[in-house]
Amino acid sequence: MTNTRKYDHITPIIQNLHWLPVRQRNQLKILLITYKSINYMAPEYLSALVSIRKSSRKLKSFDQILQQVSRVKSCGDCVFSVATPTFWNRLPANIRNASSLETFKYVLKTHLFKATDIIWGIIILYIICTAPFNGSC
Repeated sequence: MTNTRKYDHITPIIQNLHWLPVRQRNQLKILLITYKSINYMAPEYLSALVSIRKSSRKLKSFDQILQQVSRVKSCGDCVFSVATPTFWNRLPANIRNASSLETFKYVLKTHLFKATDIIWGIIILYIICTAPFNGSC
């Protein structure tokens, strides 16, 4: 598929294929389900797990679509009903308010790739800094 050798570094290959790391891929899937639930495109059993925060006061976030975050702070943080609002509320407003599913997917994936580029840069820097120095460069 990529014509790489067994011992080639995998990081540049993954970047060229535009693959997200597993954690960001999971966030992408969760956020797609969330967007569909909020916009009535998901099955009822999933939409029931997503609760929109409603404020009685006119706050700065009044016109934004934010989710109610559960107060669970344990191993249950990974469950859908806790992870969903956490990921959703961290998104910039322009992504949350996307006009269509296709626009949302495009902007979200771009957002996650930018975050991933920073992570890959840190990993590569760590590998370079921790590699034994043999005197030849």
